[in-house]
Amino acid sequence: MRRGGIRWAAVTSVAVGAALLAACTQPAPAPTASAGQLGGSLVWWDISTQTGARAAMTSLVEGFEQTHPGVSVSVVTIPPADARGRFDTAAQTTSGAPDVVTLDSSWVADFASRGYLARLDLTPAVDPVDDQFPSVAPTASYDGKVVALPRSADGPALLYNVDLLRRAGVATPRTWADVSAARLKLTASGVQTFYAPADSSGLLPWIYGEGGALVDPNAKTILVSAPPAVAGLALRVALAATGVAVDDSSIGSVDAMRSAFRQGRVAMILDQSSALPSLVGGPATPSLASIGIAPVPAGSVTSSSPLSGTAYAVYAGSHNLPAAYQLVHYLDSAVSQAALAARLGLLPTRSAAYADPLVAADPVIAAFEQVVRTGTPLPQLAASSTLLPPLDDALRRALVGDGSPQKNLDTVAASYNRIWTDFTIGSAP
Repeated sequence: MRRGGIRWAAVTSVAVGAALLAACTQPAPAPTASAGQLGGSLVWWDISTQTGARAAMTSLVEGFEQTHPGVSVSVVTIPPADARGRFDTAAQTTSGAPDVVTLDSSWVADFASRGYLARLDLTPAVDPVDDQFPSVAPTASYDGKVVALPRSADGPALLYNVDLLRRAGVATPRTWADVSAARLKLTASGVQTFYAPADSSGLLPWIYGEGGALVDPNAKTILVSAPPAVAGLALRVALAATGVAVDDSSIGSVDAMRSAFRQGRVAMILDQSSALPSLVGGPATPSLASIGIAPVPAGSVTSSSPLSGTAYAVYAGSHNLPAAYQLVHYLDSAVSQAALAARLGLLPTRSAAYADPLVAADPVIAAFEQVVRTGTPLPQLAASSTLLPPLDDALRRALVGDGSPQKNLDTVAASYNRIWTDFTIGSAP
């Protein structure tokens, strides 16, 4: 279970415990259809891994069954590492597939392209007026059709050691220029300034911050080698070359970054909300209140984090589509999202969920709301998982001086073009 503390809004463990207890008694979402219209059974495969997730999902199902007493729902928890392959096999063979499935957002386009997911727009699953954040809306659609409902999102924020910045007289950085300006003060205190891993998560905030993108699926254009993306990689390389960022080119390890932060060897890192439990307990981070949270520093254009997340989908071959549509509508309501946020720390994707008093009182979720609102998900392409490995390689080569930012991103663009052969390599408009 994840909870956090930030400098401007710390909470005690007693207060958090009380909030969690209260969250268990939240009212169920309002009925979305006449209970008498639905019947039969449903199977829902879920991939939640947080402590207490099974109980939280079971509680949601019980609320749905009370609203629709003619429907029974079985919850099956599957490890994320196994879920993609199992659903793929079941959907292909049309044997044993669930009616409803929780997916990693990056799987949605792939499964939709193969016809596994039911179309949800113009069904009771989707509200006519939707309050999903525009940032996550693209992860729900494929080929102009809504095929999933975003449940949760996460992305890196700037996590900083509150005490180290205070002692060095450094204000919370808002831009990469601010991070660079903090180096001399932090170095004088015997602390390295900033750490981001040498992989795509340690590059995309800079590409997005300069107004760049990887590809434009609608225009069928590859943009990863366009000037904004190149400027982002150049800025990332410059931070390492000037000693602002830790040289991680030979490690590329998130674990190494987190270890340095726990031990107080580095003042700031980029990491997700789900990482907070692993950051607490070291000599420099004895409690969650030791860690401050701020949006990813802005580049010359904006501040935007790469978003990951989960979503609910309905299997196209379900024999009980009417009940399945109502179940995902219920599970993805703002009330249900707020309940999962309070109990499990999942970051909602609906604005109304953040207005829930228990959610609004959680300083970690409140701090990460801006990350979700302004983040950038991967483009919805059937092979979207292939977008990131070439970026990992490009960053590591650039960090050791093996080719210029332009040359390395030209290589990435060429690798994309071998996958999406009908795309053209172009420049940002």
